[in-house]
Amino acid sequence: MTPAERALAKRYGRAFLQASEKDSRAAAIPGELRAARGAVDEFAPFLRNPRVSAAQKNQKLQQVLSGRASELTMRFLRFLVDKKRLELLAAIEASVEQMVLEKNHAAKAEVTSAHALSAESQKRIQEELGRFSGKRIELDVKQDPALLGGVVVRLGDWVIDSSLRGRLRGLYRSMTGQEFSQGGSHHGN
Repeated sequence: MTPAERALAKRYGRAFLQASEKDSRAAAIPGELRAARGAVDEFAPFLRNPRVSAAQKNQKLQQVLSGRASELTMRFLRFLVDKKRLELLAAIEASVEQMVLEKNHAAKAEVTSAHALSAESQKRIQEELGRFSGKRIELDVKQDPALLGGVVVRLGDWVIDSSLRGRLRGLYRSMTGQEFSQGGSHHGN
C-alpha cells in the first residue's frame, strides 16, 4: 500500500468514525468493520472482479452482512464500492481501531509467546505495559513455538524481545559481530 493510499484510508476512517459518533454508533463500528473485512476477504475474487458491477457487489455485501452491520456501515461500504476503494477496507479498519483506542486513552499490544500464557501472566504484562505507556492496554496474545521461550511484545513502535530466540541472536551477534539468519548462514552488518 502506498503512502497516499494509507493517508486516504486514514481520512476515510476518520470521516466514517465522525459520522458514527453523530449516529451514536461509534462503539459498534470497529466490530462492524471487522465483519465487513471478513466478508470482503471471503468474497475477494467476486468483489475484485472488474466485470462484476458495483450494484452486484453491493448486493453481495448486503446479503452477507445482513443483521451484522448497521445501515451507516452499509452506506459506507457502498461508497467504497462506488469509488472503487474497497481494497482500502483493511487499512480503514486498522485506522478506525487506532483512533478509537486513542480516543479511549488505550493502546493495543501484540504479545507473542512460545507457549500459552496464563491469565495471571497476561494480566501482569498488561499492567506493566499500562504503567510503561500510561494507557489502558488491550492484549492480542499469539503463540509462536519458534521463539523457544519467553515473549516478544509489540506496543506501537516499541518492540521488547525477551524471547530465547532473541537472546540467542543477541549472543551470536555480540560474539561474532554478525547477524544470524534463519537459514543458519550469516552475513555481516
